[in-house]
Amino acid sequence: MQPGESEHGMILSEARSDNLSSHFYIRDVLTRMIYLLGKVVHFEIPADDEKRAQAFYANAFGWQMNPLPGMNYTMVGTTMSDQNGVPTEAGAINGGMMKRQPPFRGPVITILVDEINSALENVQKLGGNVVRKKEAIGDGNMGFTAYFNDTEGNLIGLYQNPQK
Repeated sequence: MQPGESEHGMILSEARSDNLSSHFYIRDVLTRMIYLLGKVVHFEIPADDEKRAQAFYANAFGWQMNPLPGMNYTMVGTTMSDQNGVPTEAGAINGGMMKRQPPFRGPVITILVDEINSALENVQKLGGNVVRKKEAIGDGNMGFTAYFNDTEGNLIGLYQNPQK
């Protein structure tokens, strides 16, 4: 990676035809994000009608939609990305879309942390509430996620690289 290049985002820059290649592609992108601790690295948009929402964002903003087979999740590309799916514009991020269901009632930002359990302990000490404890993404080779409500009731995601 060259100085100044952004490691933000988790988009599949081109649709992958099978779940295995999607899995390894996402894992590669996510594992390169380790030095971004504390930064917003992803967003999620829940939708009642996923196909309608995908069409809306694709047509309104030109976003790319890349469904992940077998995961009930669609990667959303908002910006130009390199061949590894990393946005080429500094500070730009990509995201995902999934079915609206509790606790996902509105858009969620995701913050990269070194260790989710430690971050959740700190969140609780500061007045936040754990909504979902640490869970593996897929079989854990794609990393881990957790969710909490901040002191204002906002749902916030956490992401931990698969190395931990």
